[in-house]
Amino acid sequence: MKYIVKAQDQGMTLEDLLKERLHISNRLYQRLAGHSGITVEAQTDSGSGLGMGDIITIRFDYEKNTYEGQPGPLEIVYEDEDLLVINKDPYVVVHPTRNILEDTLINHLSYYLYQKKDFSKLRFVSRLDRDTSGAVLVAKNPWMHHRLSTLIPGETLVKEYTALVHGSFKKTRGLIDLPIGPLEDGIHHGVTSHGRDARTGFEVIEDFGEFTLLHLRLYTGRTHQIRVHLAHIGHPVVGDTLYQKASGLIQRQFLHASRLDFVHPVTGAWLKLEAPLKADLKRVLETLKGE
Repeated sequence: MKYIVKAQDQGMTLEDLLKERLHISNRLYQRLAGHSGITVEAQTDSGSGLGMGDIITIRFDYEKNTYEGQPGPLEIVYEDEDLLVINKDPYVVVHPTRNILEDTLINHLSYYLYQKKDFSKLRFVSRLDRDTSGAVLVAKNPWMHHRLSTLIPGETLVKEYTALVHGSFKKTRGLIDLPIGPLEDGIHHGVTSHGRDARTGFEVIEDFGEFTLLHLRLYTGRTHQIRVHLAHIGHPVVGDTLYQKASGLIQRQFLHASRLDFVHPVTGAWLKLEAPLKADLKRVLETLKGE
């Protein structure tokens, strides 16, 4: 990770800048310093303290990725030295579980990075269910993971989805504001009075009569939020066998994380990243449009 000292940073000590500007904790600072993970390339003779234009490089070599690298489908939407955004394929789980030990997204990512001699320890900031495709945000170091995890949904972090649902809508746009919590079976989630605040915005993209294509925005991040909210208002996601029933149109739920916008913790710039629909979803839409 690199940080270029700005005019307002001049004269600061390295430790103060890292803690005040980059919000690096004292514990992480001590760990980095102990592993010679921080270097400064001075651009001017500024006397005491840092000078404008000085380049601070932070390396997290003290921790390594230990996942087995396995080749597999990988569509990279964005990558820099600190993070990646992947357009995840359907039927791929994010990381190994008790039942699925290999060919996961983190195995495919590890293989890709190992080929570039990048052994960064990966941490997922956002996750998707096995049968949901689309944008997944991954941090390459602990500092980036922490900073991305503090982004506020709907404000400094925008997650947008595309879904095909059953039925037609009377309103072309709206907000579903209903609390969501786990149900007694330990598998399903639902709208319940003891649930946590959950808000999902929706907008109709196209009405096919029996089905409707929706653009959705998350303002909170509850488990199965979109699927639960839409099922509750009588418009379950097509193909969602957990909250509805199987569909002859598609072998999985028609749900795709289509856009991810967020403030980059290092540069402060807004990243606006789109993840195109996967081929199976495009085929469904072509069928509905008679193409």
